Amino acid sequence: MNKELPKDFDPSKPLDNAKHERLVIAYFQNGGNATRAAVEAGYTEKSAHNTGVRVIKDEYVCARLSHLREKEWEDNVMSISERRSRLSSMGRGDVADYAEAGKDGTYLMYGPDSPNTQAVSEISSVSTDQGAMITKLKLRDPSKAIDTLNRMDGVYVEKHEVDTTVNVVEIPAQIDAPIAPDSD
Repeated sequence: MNKELPKDFDPSKPLDNAKHERLVIAYFQNGGNATRAAVEAGYTEKSAHNTGVRVIKDEYVCARLSHLREKEWEDNVMSISERRSRLSSMGRGDVADYAEAGKDGTYLMYGPDSPNTQAVSEISSVSTDQGAMITKLKLRDPSKAIDTLNRMDGVYVEKHEVDTTVNVVEIPAQIDAPIAPDSD
């Protein structure tokens, strides 16, 4: 039943059959329940199971679902360059980026305008007995970010120990055994 789709078929566009398109969207959104998707698309509950399974196997529907999954992956999964960028920001974190000397000592400046917020792991505030507020800032471990980047870029050389010992076993040949004569 696997026929080749026409070259002009574009899985990024809705299917020509509106009911099939509704079923595809419902199937995609409900996590893969064809029966429930068929009911949501407007098929009767009596025929929903058979119809849902049949429609989901259709080549056009499969291509459309595949496209939707790929699109979701592209939209939701960080690209390699985005991962590298975030890890680099974490590795570059420096407390000096968030501290500034004020009139009464050092205080933290952290907010939407702060540099490199991806390096921040935790912020907590505590009131002292004197009524002062102490804010603690914890940055992510830059060595972990650097280590992860090094692994992504193949900087580390993996060493594998290979045992090249060869065991030789001598098996004595029995050459003094009599050879049976040919019977012609």
